[in-house]
Amino acid sequence: MRMAILAASAAAAAGCGSATIDADKRANEIKQELYEQTGLEIDSVTCPGDVPCEKGTRFKCTAAAEGGEVVVAVNQPTDKCEIRWTIERGTVSSAKLEDQIEQAFRDQTTSDAFVDCGRRYRVAITGREFNCEIENRKGEIETIVARMEDDLGNVYWELDR
Repeated sequence: MRMAILAASAAAAAGCGSATIDADKRANEIKQELYEQTGLEIDSVTCPGDVPCEKGTRFKCTAAAEGGEVVVAVNQPTDKCEIRWTIERGTVSSAKLEDQIEQAFRDQTTSDAFVDCGRRYRVAITGREFNCEIENRKGEIETIVARMEDDLGNVYWELDR
């Protein structure tokens, strides 16, 4: 199952003072915002140096988190060194996965259920497993094991019905 996720944010438009983006400053901003939006414990963010401060410039930063890597695509919508970023790959959204499992349960049983996969986001590390709990209308709870298939956010899980 393919899981795509976009988390966009605009960084504060502090003056660049030069013709290039301050990579360390932007990396720190992305690190903080990435944590605030995903709850992931970010060890570090690395962005390229010497990125020109020009409208339309695009580059990628890499966040080290939880033993894996999250790739962040960055662009500059103006020539004022402002940045916007989205997560390109490396995370799994629990909310999206929960929706998929709930829909599969409805399709198989014609009944509703509530699914809880825990944390909002996880770093996608191939082979890593985590549990989701599914509760039916009767209050019965089952555990589903989900396994990350790759760093793109593809997750394998199966309902035994």
